[in-house]
Amino acid sequence: MQRSRTKEVRREGYATAAPLRWRAAGWGRTVATARCAAITRAGGRCKLDATHGSYCYQHAPETARERQRNASRGGKAGGNGRAGVSELTSIKRDVRRVIDAALAGEVERGIAAVAFQGFNALLKAVETERRVRETDELIERLEALEEAHTQRGRSWG
Repeated sequence: MQRSRTKEVRREGYATAAPLRWRAAGWGRTVATARCAAITRAGGRCKLDATHGSYCYQHAPETARERQRNASRGGKAGGNGRAGVSELTSIKRDVRRVIDAALAGEVERGIAAVAFQGFNALLKAVETERRVRETDELIERLEALEEAHTQRGRSWG
């Protein structure tokens, strides 16, 4: 076989395998990397390197569950990946209103102080909720790692 930028590997009795690409690996060496064998929705071949057999991470059947879990996690994250942002924004807006009203003399000092105690309780509840959610996500990740590790037939110790 001649060395070219892109070439396909053909074997008797087998379907055409993913094409190989030659790319620089550093120190003047070139390495052949297999392309993903998946066909995209547009009808063309995926252009990523095959990292899971003959598929990339996005098309490998064995990573489907992990991709689905990551996608659902992203949907729960809220704005810019921070959970509870709208609630924090709402609390901050209310705190500013009470501060402005207290400084303008529209709200009595004692009433403003009680309002701030309530805001502090709300902020503690939001922080506790965030910690619980973070702990749940860490437990899920740890369980997934333990399951993957036991599937390989290894023990931790």
